[in-house]
Amino acid sequence: MLLRDRRPPNRRSSPNCFAISPPGLTKWALHPDLGTPELQTIESEGWSVRRADFDFAISTEARAIIEQEGIILFSYQPLQAVWQGK
Repeated sequence: MLLRDRRPPNRRSSPNCFAISPPGLTKWALHPDLGTPELQTIESEGWSVRRADFDFAISTEARAIIEQEGIILFSYQPLQAVWQGK
């Protein structure tokens, strides 16, 4: 992922997570959730961040940033096979 913008980091702002990543091969993981009552019980302080991750992940803003920056999305499954020697 090649990023040029260098805005200051802000954990609650997912677009900034893209902007602060260094140029080159970078991984960035989301932990999205809908903010269900169950999650709110398990993560009383962190559930809102997971909800914000979900909202961002499905947003047109995320899609535009991904396209504009040439970010390639993939799952860890292909990497796991390599790491496990399969």
